[in-house]
Amino acid sequence: MSTGSRNALILVLSLGLVLLLAAVSCQPSTPTPVPTNTPPPPTATAVPTPTRAPTATPVPTTPPPTAIPTTVPTATPVPTATPTRVPTATPIPATLKWDPTPSDPQNSLTISGANFAPNDTITIAVLASSGGQDMVVVPSAKADAYGVLSVSFLTTVLAPVPSGTYTVKATGTSGKSASFSWTKEKK
Repeated sequence: MSTGSRNALILVLSLGLVLLLAAVSCQPSTPTPVPTNTPPPPTATAVPTPTRAPTATPVPTTPPPTAIPTTVPTATPVPTATPTRVPTATPIPATLKWDPTPSDPQNSLTISGANFAPNDTITIAVLASSGGQDMVVVPSAKADAYGVLSVSFLTTVLAPVPSGTYTVKATGTSGKSASFSWTKEKK
C-alpha cells in the first residue's frame, strides 16, 4: 500500500470514529424500552398502614412569609405658576402754589400746578377753614397735555374774602387734586 493510500485510509477511519462518538454522545443515557409481547406483571393491592398520631406540634424553622410592602405611586406634584407682581407706578401727587403770594397792592396773581391728568378740566376753590364762606375763584381751568396748570386772575377776586386761614384747592375731573393753606390777614 502506498503512503498516499494509507494516509487516505487513516483519514477515513478517523472521520468514521468521530462520527460514531458523536452519535453515541447524543443518545439518552437511559435505554429505550423495546416492545415485547409479554403481559405486564400483576400489580399488588396496596394495604393501608396505620399512621401514628403526632405527639407534638411541629414548629416551623423559618418565620412565615411577611407581606412585602408595596409602594403606592403618588401623583407627582405639578408646579403651578406663581403670579409675578407687576410693579405699578406710584401716582405722582399733583402740586399747587401761588405765584407770587397774594397781597393787597398787587393787581394779579397766578396759581400754578403740575402732575394733573393731561388735558384735565380743573376747578379752583378757596375753602374756609373755620366756618367761613367757601368761594370758587376759577370755575373751569384746563391743564395742558403734560398735566401742567397755570391760571392768572386779578387780586380783586379775593377782595370779598374775609381775613382768616383758607385752603386753596384745585380738583380735576379725573379726581386728581392738590391744595395749600393761605392766610388772609386783616387790613
